[in-house]
Amino acid sequence: ITIYDQENFQGKRMEFTSACPNVSERSFDNVR
Repeated sequence: ITIYDQENFQGKRMEFTSACPNVSERSFDNVR
């Protein structure tokens, strides 16, 4: 799964290929 911290696929991007129960542990506070 790929997540972004701003709307419309903008800003910081992070891709997860394995389990990640809490994205805030990866310096991601805002997920849109």
